[in-house]
Amino acid sequence: MLEKPSTKKILLLSIITLGLYFFYWASKSGAQVNAAAHQKLVPSAWLLIVPFGGYWWVWYYGLALETVSFRRIRGSDVFLVYLIATLVFSPYSSFRVMPDVSGHHLWQFILIFLGISLVIYGIIVSAVFCSVVQSKINKSVASRGPTA
Repeated sequence: MLEKPSTKKILLLSIITLGLYFFYWASKSGAQVNAAAHQKLVPSAWLLIVPFGGYWWVWYYGLALETVSFRRIRGSDVFLVYLIATLVFSPYSSFRVMPDVSGHHLWQFILIFLGISLVIYGIIVSAVFCSVVQSKINKSVASRGPTA
C-alpha cells in the first residue's frame, strides 16, 4: 500500500532540506510503487543525479504509478508536472534578470548567482513535483477505500 504523507509535510520538508527531500521522497515512493506492483517497474532513484536521468526516472515512475493506481493517475500527467517544474523554474532562465556586473568579480558573481539559483530551483521542483504527485496518490488511495 502506498503511504499518504500530507502535501503540507512535503512542502515543509522540501524547504527545510533545500530541495534534497525530493531524492528521499523519490526513492521511498519508487520502492513503494515497485512493492505494490510486485515487480521492479521504477528504476533506482540514483538515476536522478545523472543529467537528464530525472526525465527518464519520472517517465517510468509515472507509468508504474498508472499501473498500480489502476489508471486513476495518468503517467503522462506525472511526467508533464515534472517537465513544467524543471523547465519553468530552471536556474538558467534566471540569467535574464542578472544585473550587469563587469570586471574580475563577474565569475564570482555568476557562480554565486548560479549556486543560489540551483538551491531555489531544487526547493521549487521538490515542493511542486512531490506535493502534486503525492496529492494525486493520496486521492487515488482514498478513492480505493480502506482495503487498498
